Amino acid sequence: RKMLKLDPEEDYEAKFMQVVDSTFFKEVPQHVTAEVEVPDFGGALLFNSHGITENVQESAAMVLCILQAEHVNVTYCPILPDMVAILVKYLRPSEAFYAVSKMLEDEALPVNGREYMVMTLTCKELIKRHNRAFYDHAKKLGMQFN
Repeated sequence: RKMLKLDPEEDYEAKFMQVVDSTFFKEVPQHVTAEVEVPDFGGALLFNSHGITENVQESAAMVLCILQAEHVNVTYCPILPDMVAILVKYLRPSEAFYAVSKMLEDEALPVNGREYMVMTLTCKELIKRHNRAFYDHAKKLGMQFN
């Protein structure tokens, strides 16, 4: 919580419930993954690969739905489903939502295909320049830096 700069005095839960109610028009689904098309933001919904319970999977799906409704500018961010699943594993859904929202607002995450490609190419160049041994080893293993 401290690392994500979440204010311990802030009532994230009440704010989150207001956002949930407005997103679902006060008809909040009981089983999000079964009742709603959960956005994947260009990634994959592989919640079971994170060792999280079914309840946490439902919470992560809810957070993803709310993020899509609140951040309509986010069209492509494939890391989002995994990030949300991991955050919801350790934080309350309301805290995970506000942490990811803050990252999106601070432009710490790419929000479209172009930004994602720029981030990927930048990482590739930084790895190549600052850790050539790792870069060469990854290439030998068949890792693609595209």
